[in-house]
Amino acid sequence: MRHVIWGMTQRWVAIVIVCLAGGSVVAEDVVIVDTNVILRSISGNPLGINFNYLRDDNHNRPAGSPSIQSVMKQMDIHWVRYPGGEKSDWQFFAREPYTKADPIVFGWYESQIGNHDILDFYEYIHYLREFEGRAYVVVPYESYERSNKTKEEFLEHAVACVRYANIQNKYGVMYWEIGNEDHHNGTGTAAEIGQVAKEFAQAMKAVDPNIKVGCNGNSPDWFRTLLDVAGAELDFVTLSNYCEWIKDFEYYRRTENVLLDHWVRPAAQAIQESPHKDRLRVVVAEFNSFNWLKTWSYRNDLGHAIVAFDMAGQLLCNNNVEFAMLWATRYMEKDGIALGNHNEILPAGRPLAIWGRFLKSQMVQASGPKRSRCFATFEPRTQSLTVFIINKDSVNRKVTIEVKATNSFSNADVYRFAGTGDTDMKPAWSEIASMDVSANILKGIELKGTSITVLDMKTK
Repeated sequence: MRHVIWGMTQRWVAIVIVCLAGGSVVAEDVVIVDTNVILRSISGNPLGINFNYLRDDNHNRPAGSPSIQSVMKQMDIHWVRYPGGEKSDWQFFAREPYTKADPIVFGWYESQIGNHDILDFYEYIHYLREFEGRAYVVVPYESYERSNKTKEEFLEHAVACVRYANIQNKYGVMYWEIGNEDHHNGTGTAAEIGQVAKEFAQAMKAVDPNIKVGCNGNSPDWFRTLLDVAGAELDFVTLSNYCEWIKDFEYYRRTENVLLDHWVRPAAQAIQESPHKDRLRVVVAEFNSFNWLKTWSYRNDLGHAIVAFDMAGQLLCNNNVEFAMLWATRYMEKDGIALGNHNEILPAGRPLAIWGRFLKSQMVQASGPKRSRCFATFEPRTQSLTVFIINKDSVNRKVTIEVKATNSFSNADVYRFAGTGDTDMKPAWSEIASMDVSANILKGIELKGTSITVLDMKTK
């Protein structure tokens, strides 16, 4: 959570839109997909989510709600960050001697427990096992001035957490992040946090040498300093991705080729300048279409969901990113973010559900007309292709899809995520048609205004 911006370098073919005189549907444009141009090869689903350990225990949901494990499986979520966001820095997973999961919550977050059941470390791991999720754990670190806890106390806890997870219980937790957004709230300078990261990583790896340890940053200079001090001990750097510079959906609608993974690039550049470049990767610890400056007030609506979907797609095309996790299932309020009170998928969660359902082993080249964003994912083994088209425009339009491929496609199932406009908080996801494909061309695909259209194509 909190503000960082990140974007993607990618080329798009713009095709001039010819407006129909007096009509609400623009003339037919062309989307071109080339399965021979591979942007990225993918193993598994690199997209995940931040849990909220103070709210995500199933006992906090009304009777009859599906379990969060079943919903994660439905969404094909692999990576789950725990405890999740800033709250990670204000908890210890257990009390001394750290042999049983029994969370201690401190700071403001202690006041948020109320009568809720806390999802402890033991439960978190066992939830993951029900949907083959992969653990990603944040060990807390905060300044003494803010937390009234010393570095030594945080270090002792971090070491104990690794020992509990991987030595005592053989959980095999591989990914560990030191603190949440340590660049924020005066936790320390880049050099100071680098020294903390170095010391923590050494001590944690002394318990289990197989783990991977990362630390966060928010600017080119921060990443450089962090890697100068701790690069030899770290395995990845992390960042948060939000979009303070998108002032409203109209800005996103009007602006072509909006870059939404901006801070991946300086992190990747710092890695390339480091002597450890051959083994360091980027992990996006949080992403969403939140604008923390509140120039575009957050609503769980179609517009924000479309921007988050675009953001995830750009991330999936970026070879510098190992994986990324949406913030979040829910915060403290009842309404939720990705999930509602009954664990139903809300608009903010729909991008993960769409990508999780259709993602294949290759992201391939796709281009489209103005006021659109196109992505495509291809599976060579089954010769199947899925094309995603964001219609940023407010009016309906028609497109022709031309596919360059060595195989021939026979039919396409068409799905749509749409509503009454970008501020609609109850947009619908539905299957709308099944179409024949002729000579790898699909004509007359209608894109509803402000929508995502998905075409899942099968081979002959």
